[in-house]
Amino acid sequence: MDAYYVYVYKEGADVVYVGMGQKGRAWNCGYMKGETEERQAWKNKQMEKGKLPCDWVTVVERGLSKTEAKELEEFMIAEIKPRLNKLHNPKYDHRRIPLDLKKIKQLRKAGVSYAKIALKLGVSTMTVYRQCNKEAA
Repeated sequence: MDAYYVYVYKEGADVVYVGMGQKGRAWNCGYMKGETEERQAWKNKQMEKGKLPCDWVTVVERGLSKTEAKELEEFMIAEIKPRLNKLHNPKYDHRRIPLDLKKIKQLRKAGVSYAKIALKLGVSTMTVYRQCNKEAA
């Protein structure tokens, strides 16, 4: 079943974030896997203004496969360069978190999940996954 969708967060007419998900991901106000402090702070600020997720979330396309959603999300991020997407945020320093690849691999070998490693390091699960698997690419 093609249950994925691509969504945007808007502030006025400006797209500030592009994401993909399924179920209620776009409307979640609490911390979710992959959330950045900056994006969470932005959502909190919107709620302090009396806004709800229905005020800032717009679904761009639904009924997509995971692959289709990822491709559309990446295309939109590259075109729009929203400020809350880390990939195209000029203020985001990707080098700010030096990850110890050897330690990550030891933890993985010991059976520790990517999610638990990420939580311990204070980064996203995907960051740990990519660091751990980049040599295989």
